[in-house]
Amino acid sequence: MRKSLFCLFVCLNICIFIKAQEIVVLDTSMFEKNFQTIWLARLNGWIFHDGNDLKWIANNVDTTGWKRLSPTAISMKDADKNGRAEGWYRLQFKLDSSFSNVPLTLHLERWLAMDIYIDGRHIASLGNTGSNGRPYEESSTYYSHSPILPLSFKPGEVHVMAVHFVDYVSPLNPWKLKSEVDNPFSISLAGPESQKKMNDNLQNVSMFFTLFTSVCAVLCLLFWFLYFQNPAEKVLLFISLGTTFFLCKIVAHAYIPWEKCHS
Repeated sequence: MRKSLFCLFVCLNICIFIKAQEIVVLDTSMFEKNFQTIWLARLNGWIFHDGNDLKWIANNVDTTGWKRLSPTAISMKDADKNGRAEGWYRLQFKLDSSFSNVPLTLHLERWLAMDIYIDGRHIASLGNTGSNGRPYEESSTYYSHSPILPLSFKPGEVHVMAVHFVDYVSPLNPWKLKSEVDNPFSISLAGPESQKKMNDNLQNVSMFFTLFTSVCAVLCLLFWFLYFQNPAEKVLLFISLGTTFFLCKIVAHAYIPWEKCHS
């Protein structure tokens, strides 16, 4: 009898343990050295449920039926027959003592439509998932326009991040979601030096892009000049057209919002 009760007690505890979501412990050694950020989507511990239910915002959600799935693993196979992929991700985490007196911000990027909640409180939205009754809309955040949100977390406290997302199969590539062009869940926990490092990197990228574009423009003009001097050389015409197309493409990707380039 005692053995039976003991076995029952062990089984119940195992069931409770399996049902409970893992708590991910973060420490400052996890900061990516170049930008002082922690890309949350790479962490183990995320659970996923397809569909949409606003009750999943709460911290004390029954996660029976949810499955372990990384946000980086979302793909076309998660879309319905209409090409729409919709679901919720949840992550339980806490900061260790190394985060004492370290100001943190949440960085959001990319153009996937999503709503982000922490501890049941709405933090931010990218685009419009349609939960508010308005039509679906992709986010227009890209590069330096990405939201940066201050956070007030205390080490040792357990927090729950819930992310509602909506995406569609790409009309240009029916074997992938639009977000598979780049990782959709670019949600990062950032330290105080992060923004300065990102601004410095953005300046370096801008300088390189300006130089690269200038060189391409000069080559484009040179090849057209050579072609007009030698109209019989059809090879020069093809090279001129190719360099012109390439120049227009890189300029378009730099100055047109990301979601417009991939719609």
